[in-house]
Amino acid sequence: MRRPPARPSWVADEDVRRGGLQRGLSQRQHLAEILSPSTEHCFRAARHDEADHLLRHVYLLAHYDDGTDAAVVDVRHVARHFCSNVIRRLTFGRRHFRQPKPEDGAPGRDEAEHMDALFAALNYLDEFCVSDYFPAVVGLDLDGH
Repeated sequence: MRRPPARPSWVADEDVRRGGLQRGLSQRQHLAEILSPSTEHCFRAARHDEADHLLRHVYLLAHYDDGTDAAVVDVRHVARHFCSNVIRRLTFGRRHFRQPKPEDGAPGRDEAEHMDALFAALNYLDEFCVSDYFPAVVGLDLDGH
């Protein structure tokens, strides 16, 4: 008797696997190539540099030039830009598509559109499951299923 798959098959699953790779092979490739300690070490400097830019940007948003406190900082907006800046830095080797604003280095219109496109793509890839790659976290229900 054939056993049904542990997880349902989705259209996004076929698009990501391109119809040829099996789930186990795909998981091994991710663990060996993308999530390996050597790859993490190569990207560490870019992440730290981007974190420095994040702190500088939040400080400039939270304080006026005369040192008094400014308005409230939208943490969700800043965190999304931080994630998209890291992705751009690791993918394209730069954090801005064009020259940044000289006063605070805030993201421009192109960066905002890129960030929106990245998070829209993530909304369509609901097939990703953290517990597929880290079986120890199965009981935590990180995906909300």
